[in-house]
Amino acid sequence: MTELTSAKKSPVSVIIPTCDRPHSMLLEAVHSVLGQSCPPTEVIIVDNGTVAADVEGLPKEVLYFRIAPRVGASIARNFGAAFSKGRFIAFLDDDDVWSSNFISDCLERLAQENAKCVYSSIFQMGPETPICLAQPSSENFTVKGLLRRNVGASGQNFVICKDLFWTVGGFDKDLVVSEDRDLGIRVILSGAKIRFSTKAKVFMRPSDGRERLTSHHPRRFALLWKYKSYLGLKDVLILSVVFSASQIKRQLAKVVLRYPFGATKF
Repeated sequence: MTELTSAKKSPVSVIIPTCDRPHSMLLEAVHSVLGQSCPPTEVIIVDNGTVAADVEGLPKEVLYFRIAPRVGASIARNFGAAFSKGRFIAFLDDDDVWSSNFISDCLERLAQENAKCVYSSIFQMGPETPICLAQPSSENFTVKGLLRRNVGASGQNFVICKDLFWTVGGFDKDLVVSEDRDLGIRVILSGAKIRFSTKAKVFMRPSDGRERLTSHHPRRFALLWKYKSYLGLKDVLILSVVFSASQIKRQLAKVVLRYPFGATKF
């Protein structure tokens, strides 16, 4: 594994929240950070799993914190940010990886535009070619754009000035889901300069079949309600119906896949 001392460190602290993830996935995420062409100043793992993560195989340079179980990604990320010492911070989920030049590409974009935050493109890992899930841009990365759908504000595809992160309040611990979109919205509303990188990429794993928190419509509604003044009550209600319909479709798809037409459930 590449050590942080093998190259000139960047002013970026990387926080990896982890929660009951397989050890191999966590190690792969850490490898993708330590293997950066422009390595971070530090890597901080914040564990809020039911069972403590297996830290065997982690290099001594990686800081590990064990906090209360299941407190949520927002609290875990904020905890790591509070202990960070870099001028910039970035977050990576424990089952995802970055492109090898992720940090350098983001820093290059920040320097070019004197920006305070940069978002990258998001890809889904595939058996052959990764699939582009989102490419945020100045055209789609707006308050209304983020409220209507996730155009590319995730918890692992941005680098932000730490001062700005705390100025906007960090991640909202009261949001169980969509806390990443909420942070993006507050950065927009702060008036800070945001830029986007098409070269920097984050690669997310496809769903393993388990139900995701983001599939719960009532929890997704919380974000809409928080910013109802920006959408208007009519749009909030319309989007709520759309989210409900999407949830129904997902549940029906599960039933059809489990019990194909003509099959009998006993």
